[in-house]
Amino acid sequence: METFNDLKKLWVTHDTAIPNMEIFYNEVQKFKRNSLLKLIGFNALIIITIAFIALIWYYFQPQFISTKIGIVLVIFAITLFIISYNSQLTQLFENDAETNSKEYFKQLKKIQEIRGFQQTTILNAYFFFLSL
Repeated sequence: METFNDLKKLWVTHDTAIPNMEIFYNEVQKFKRNSLLKLIGFNALIIITIAFIALIWYYFQPQFISTKIGIVLVIFAITLFIISYNSQLTQLFENDAETNSKEYFKQLKKIQEIRGFQQTTILNAYFFFLSL
């Protein structure tokens, strides 16, 4: 029992440093900025890809209906993925780190659920349509 009292005394006398919230806010802003830049770059790359596919269709004028259906399915798959990917943009910028901690944690959990949905369901649908 003496060991327990020693631990209790040690716990009570231990000083803890108060975390600097400004550093936390700066990290959150840095994460948001990096996410936005990645999202903009990804959108630009996807738009260029869709334009390239459309140019292939326009330039080569495919004769078979299966080729046309394939091009439409590829563009549909890319569009489905980009819409899903852009949905996290609203969630990312709607949350505010300076609000209530519980609300902020709920918003982060929601973002995590959206990303989990994207990584399972949306990616499976994306690859399914690409493989068709």
